[in-house]
Amino acid sequence: MFEIKEMFVREFNGKPLLNEPITITTAGTYSTQPVKYSDFITYVKKTPEAIGIFRAIITDIISDGVIWKDAKKKESKGGRNKILKAEEYCTRTKFWTKKLPASMFDWLCIGNALVWPGTGIKQLKEQVAIYANEIDIPIEFKEKMINDAIEEISYSALDYRVIPWSTVSIQNNDTDITSYRQNIIGGKYRQWNANEVIHLTMMDIDGKVYSFSPALSAMNVITTLSLIKDYNGYLFENGGEPDLMFVFPEEMSESPQIESFKRMMQEKKKNINKHGHMVITGQCDIKRVNEGNKDMEFRLLAIQYVGILAFAYNMPISRIKSIIGSEVSGGGDDLSDSGYWRSISSMQKYIEDTFNETIFIPNFGVEFKFKKSYKQDEVREAQAKMFNVQVLQNMAGGLKLKPKKDYIKQVLSLEEDDVDWDEWEKLSAMDIPAPGGQSAQAPNKDLFKNETQLANDDKKRKSSSEKVNVR
Repeated sequence: MFEIKEMFVREFNGKPLLNEPITITTAGTYSTQPVKYSDFITYVKKTPEAIGIFRAIITDIISDGVIWKDAKKKESKGGRNKILKAEEYCTRTKFWTKKLPASMFDWLCIGNALVWPGTGIKQLKEQVAIYANEIDIPIEFKEKMINDAIEEISYSALDYRVIPWSTVSIQNNDTDITSYRQNIIGGKYRQWNANEVIHLTMMDIDGKVYSFSPALSAMNVITTLSLIKDYNGYLFENGGEPDLMFVFPEEMSESPQIESFKRMMQEKKKNINKHGHMVITGQCDIKRVNEGNKDMEFRLLAIQYVGILAFAYNMPISRIKSIIGSEVSGGGDDLSDSGYWRSISSMQKYIEDTFNETIFIPNFGVEFKFKKSYKQDEVREAQAKMFNVQVLQNMAGGLKLKPKKDYIKQVLSLEEDDVDWDEWEKLSAMDIPAPGGQSAQAPNKDLFKNETQLANDDKKRKSSSEKVNVR
């Protein structure tokens, strides 16, 4: 039987293999981190542009709030007690205000975030049942004891802790992740099975167990932005002056003249001594080693790099215009960029599915969905266009004539696809009902004529007037 089972697994188990090199240690078999996350996070901390982009995305995802509903009911009503318990959990753990944003920052920045949710109801029942079975009491008392124990400790057993990803190593076999191990300085560690923690992944590429992120692809951009600020910071720390070389062709390297000049330059480096006079004897040639630009050197490079980082996350230019300045143009319409908001919607769906399946449905029987104010804006825009089309119909029916297409589009701010213009052209003015089904007196038809038609009408009127005068 054992040989048949092994043959079945070998012949029929077609699960793909992970594309991940492994390191064998005394603690197990682990995959090697693709980058040194701690160094990368250090550069991110020194790059406020990157932090600002991540914070803006997190705000766009969660700031509109959520809607709760009973997981077993289709409508959003009912299950009020369940929802209250879920909200109490979120308040106690600071789920919305601190913990979820912290894990999302790791997720956006390095593509991975690991969360320890504490002990769930299912795990708690298993642990309490094991303990109860060891006690020699009647079964009916055991069931009551289990239920009472779960009721008492379930509230505090469920938690939410963000595990620092730079300290985590992934343990896997050929096809699956089996556990996560956290190692910190001093030799201390924690290890969890894969089903005991929540692993958020951003971009799974090439069968790797460590996920990827747009920020990692822009690693050189982020590090360069950090180094640009360091470069200019050191320039000002050094007195805000470019490097100069002083050449004394008539002096020896350790002459009293050279030593005196060194001491004087050290004093002049201090800001309090920047302005004043210097007295130098003997020949001295000054050469500029670094042609530094005092007016924000590398500014255009920094602007371009910030734009690259924003583009990696589909962020509209208007969101970062205060950083990049007037060199890059972007209008207010960028805020409604459909690509960015589709990306936000996809992220919201991933967060909803992940935490509903792992925390809220198993432990509270409820699920949440993010409110989407940008969807409401789209609905308002669609309603406004529908209103404009209605105005168009009423106007045409009341006037008993059909306005020109270009005039309609300009006055009512309609797009080409908002009206079936072919059908509109087929209609006669009499086919379009007036507002309220009542006829209206047609106003001056000149309102809908173009300039050429108006000019011809003027000629006709003048000609008629001249004929009348002749008679």
